[in-house]
Amino acid sequence: MVTPTTPGATTPDTDALAVLDGLTDGQLATVEELARRCLGSGATLADVRGYTNDEMEAVYAFAHNAYRQGKYEDAAKLFHFLAENDHTDGRFWMGLGACLHMTGGHDQAVAAYAVAAVLDATNPEPPLRAAECYLATGALDGARKALDAVRLICDEAVAPEAQQRVLGRVAVLAAAIDSAAGGS
Repeated sequence: MVTPTTPGATTPDTDALAVLDGLTDGQLATVEELARRCLGSGATLADVRGYTNDEMEAVYAFAHNAYRQGKYEDAAKLFHFLAENDHTDGRFWMGLGACLHMTGGHDQAVAAYAVAAVLDATNPEPPLRAAECYLATGALDGARKALDAVRLICDEAVAPEAQQRVLGRVAVLAAAIDSAAGGS
């Protein structure tokens, strides 16, 4: 899971691993079978935990409002909860990526944007935002590749009326990449 961490700090992921370490082989086999059945049927953790769509949407509304108010760390926690519990909703990954992006967690934001891109390969926003993060960290090759992905998506999947706006943003970022490359 993509989360900002402090070295040596425990996270929900490390806590879960500690619990798994304490299980017998038979218990691990049961957990593995349950996970296989859930994933095979398209279930999410939200489904397993019993969260309704209305509850998830309410959390999304809170996360979105926190983001709009500039409370990026609070919003990131909510988006992390959402993405963890429903890994199939690209909005949750985009929200998490945007929060991490705004707080300087560029590498983690790129990872969140990558999941969003996989979930909706016709949306140019995830690679466009990833290009911004790559540029911020000086990873110019990554930024160029992300912009190439945006151009490809525009050619294949973006409505003509939206292409101009997206490609205008691509041009601005491409100029910034060229400027950064020339200043290196």
